[in-house]
Amino acid sequence: MTSAQKRNDDNRTVACATRLMILCAALFACLIQASESAEPIYEGKKLSAWLVEAYNPGDQQEHAREAIRQMGTNALPMLIKVLQTPDRNQAVSAFRVLGATATSAVPAVLNLLTNDIIAQEAVYALVQIGPQASLSISYGLTNQNSKIRLGSAMAFSLMASEGKLAKSAVPLLLNAIHDHDTNVCSYASHALRRIDPEAADKAGVKQLLER
Repeated sequence: MTSAQKRNDDNRTVACATRLMILCAALFACLIQASESAEPIYEGKKLSAWLVEAYNPGDQQEHAREAIRQMGTNALPMLIKVLQTPDRNQAVSAFRVLGATATSAVPAVLNLLTNDIIAQEAVYALVQIGPQASLSISYGLTNQNSKIRLGSAMAFSLMASEGKLAKSAVPLLLNAIHDHDTNVCSYASHALRRIDPEAADKAGVKQLLER
């Protein structure tokens, strides 16, 4: 395969990944609209009430977290909405409770990275969803929007720092370390060095960080 053919294949892969992320985000937006008048209820109490109890320490905290687990993916549309409000930390906490169950929300969370006001919490939400969502988060590394690429790289870096990222993420990071945005490159490089120092050395991460 010639270098030109390889570039074409890479471009097609990036284009497909971008289209897939846009489609998933659009579908999730439809779910959010459909759920606006149907807030999930468990044991006669709305999700918004459970979010408050799950976030604040107290006797009901663990029971509230279990209520969120029971709601499962039905809670996701509203969590995306709450993530865009001043109560966004409640949503981040709920994403931690749901973990990998919230993987289908990743495209919608990635889109929130373009909003500077809530970008930090969106990154934390991705981290709380966890490494099982690595493939979904990796689509953000190839997005044309640098804010989405940066937020995705930050999420991988944080997961790596917490020992949550497996070596299976290495291929996802190897391209990101050459991103033309130096911040994306830096976060991806730090993540790669933490989870696979040997692969990082072979890829010249040390030299990249010293530039």
